[in-house]
Amino acid sequence: MNGLFNSKYPVYKDSFQKINYFSIFDNLGSMLTNLYIIDLIINENTAFSDYWQSYNIMFDKVKSNLEMYNMTSKMLKRIQKKSSTLYTSVINGQLYEDFLEGLREVIRMDLGDSLFKNETFQKCYLKYIEYKI
Repeated sequence: MNGLFNSKYPVYKDSFQKINYFSIFDNLGSMLTNLYIIDLIINENTAFSDYWQSYNIMFDKVKSNLEMYNMTSKMLKRIQKKSSTLYTSVINGQLYEDFLEGLREVIRMDLGDSLFKNETFQKCYLKYIEYKI
């Protein structure tokens, strides 16, 4: 958004100057709230970790007797990879923190320390804070 809300760029003058971006900030806040709630549900419900451990034990059983479960080692590896991705993205209860860390990293890479050197974006953001207060 820093790049879009910059009065030095013609795209801003042509397209974004008259846009009410309060809804953009509100939607981002709603999304972060939902991620935080999902993390709370997962962290507060011990059944998730219990079922996850049981699920991993089932992988070991299948691995020991692939023919009985009509599986190949390649199929099992794909399933384990998908379940590992699911764990690291949702079940570990770190959605909110992971998203914020990713967002911080993108801001650092794209902008460095120039986030609030953009006066247009700074004014827009401060107007939004005043509106919310």
